[in-house]
Amino acid sequence: MRTLVDKDGGVARMSLPLAQRAAPPAAAAFEATISAFWLNAERAAKKLRRGEVYEAKRRCDDVMKARLLQMIEWHARARHGGDYDTWHVGRFIETWADPRALAGLRDTYARYEAGDIARALLATMGLFRALAVETAGALGYPYPALIDERLTRWVGACLAGDDC
Repeated sequence: MRTLVDKDGGVARMSLPLAQRAAPPAAAAFEATISAFWLNAERAAKKLRRGEVYEAKRRCDDVMKARLLQMIEWHARARHGGDYDTWHVGRFIETWADPRALAGLRDTYARYEAGDIARALLATMGLFRALAVETAGALGYPYPALIDERLTRWVGACLAGDDC
């Protein structure tokens, strides 16, 4: 908060709490976010393969992006410290997010077309992976690389036309 005008000195007399340092995510919350992300990647690929274009797009551009935003926030705080202001719900993301995350976001949204959703899904997975691996390392948490590798391979095969 920044005071612009305080004619009677009331703001100076107020006892306002200082911004509290945001605690890093608990290991369980970090793991749950990663698991939910990869589960929805699998589901988005299945929906797309079944011709459920709307549902695939919704999972990719809504559900998975919520997990991606959470990881972008955690990544920023892991790099800059817990008191680094990431606003909320992505506000002013252009001012606080890692430039690599911002550059990667450009490719993660899809038009309402199956091929473009598949492209955006893979881009979203790649950006999430890069940020999650880096964040896990900064926080001292394990990253489930085997799950990531298996699901990435499975999603690629599903999108290529294999059984899924």
